Amino acid sequence: MRILLLNPPGDRLYMRANYCTGTAKANAYWQPIDLAVQSGVLSTQHEVSVIDAIIERLSSSKAAARITSLKPDVIFFITASCSWKADFAFLSRVKKATGAKMIASGGFLLEMGEQILSEHSFLDAILTDFTSDGLLAYLGGRTGDVKDMIFRDPSGEIVSKQNRYSKAEFAYPAPRHDLFPLSRYRLPWAQHRPMATVITSLGCPFSCTFCSNQLRTYRTRNIENVKEELLFLDSIGVHELHFVDYNMIVGKERATKLLSAIISLGKRFSFDCINRVDTLDDELCRLLRDAGCHTIQLGVESGSDEILAEYSKGMTTDVIREGFRLCRKYGLKTVGFFLIGLPGETEETIQKTIDFAIELDCDFASFATVDPYIGTKLRQDAIKAGYITENDTQFDGGAYTAIGTEQLSKEQVWRLRNTAVRKFYFRPSFVLKKLRMARRPSTLWGYFLDALTIARNMLPRKAS
Repeated sequence: MRILLLNPPGDRLYMRANYCTGTAKANAYWQPIDLAVQSGVLSTQHEVSVIDAIIERLSSSKAAARITSLKPDVIFFITASCSWKADFAFLSRVKKATGAKMIASGGFLLEMGEQILSEHSFLDAILTDFTSDGLLAYLGGRTGDVKDMIFRDPSGEIVSKQNRYSKAEFAYPAPRHDLFPLSRYRLPWAQHRPMATVITSLGCPFSCTFCSNQLRTYRTRNIENVKEELLFLDSIGVHELHFVDYNMIVGKERATKLLSAIISLGKRFSFDCINRVDTLDDELCRLLRDAGCHTIQLGVESGSDEILAEYSKGMTTDVIREGFRLCRKYGLKTVGFFLIGLPGETEETIQKTIDFAIELDCDFASFATVDPYIGTKLRQDAIKAGYITENDTQFDGGAYTAIGTEQLSKEQVWRLRNTAVRKFYFRPSFVLKKLRMARRPSTLWGYFLDALTIARNMLPRKAS
């Protein structure tokens, strides 16, 4: 079969991969991991092509023309809460034009898959684990062997075959990174191009009540399987990696084995990763540096210890300070993630977060308002408080505010979010630091584009 892996077009830089949702808050975009993993799985039995309409900046009409010209039998696409209504409208038109079987992957579909499938006739199936080979059995007509999917059987009945609570180690064939426009993907802190996305674990073992990642069982990938993929990337000349695990360093023993495996390949790669602050120590920071890590993205969320405790973050501001100190000690750049407007917040607690971000002096910071992710305790509390209804399923905390707080309207929360962005990024000391770091004209130009995107994203927008 001819299978197209598709990141649908959109009017913003929608981030849809790894069951996440949002709009890029800077001039940054990375290879969608869902599509990358399935490119390896599906290429074992089928002819695979890729269109990333977001990074290629394709309009809906141009994307539709490209898709039609490929004459796909199957389209596997990613979608997310930030854009799913527009995505579905586009794919419904493509279905009529091509007759292709439509299979989706997306975070909100893990909680609403059966309902969505029953309400949208153009959609044929949903893959609920993008590391699974369940699609091969489905496309081969072996419905009895299908796993990790929600689909219609030949009679039209919706069937759910999921094993969401498995803790089994996973592995998959090396992704076909060569099919993706890797030179187009960019992160402000990346050191080289082309850049590829890699994952070594799924889900999250922690229980922050605002986050949807804790709804998925934490599972790890076979380390030898990771090495095989890295060797393939080396063979095609890719040496910059973006690890998209929500916590790459979980469990010191496994983390040590994983980083040691990367080190054993020689100094072939530089990379960034995402992690919790409180899992870092001197030994792990040293291993990260020696393995080629240059930047760690760290979830801070709030500068208020009360707010951190309320949402089960499991750490204090003092612990966060120590984690950032360790990163500086080993020359690791930091990206801090901050949430503005969690229910229960006041202008005072938000100001604490802004002050804390400046105190930590991250190399980069991301400020977003709160998304009431489907399945989270935060969402249920927001529904009970009347901030949203069960029918509110599209939101994008990087582009507009979905909920207010007891003391702050949605408009006030958005203004405070913009205050955070302005106070952090437009400090003279921060600007001078970035100018000193920009050793190449291309880096300086990238920072300029980042600034433009950040400024543009300060304008409030509504759901598509």
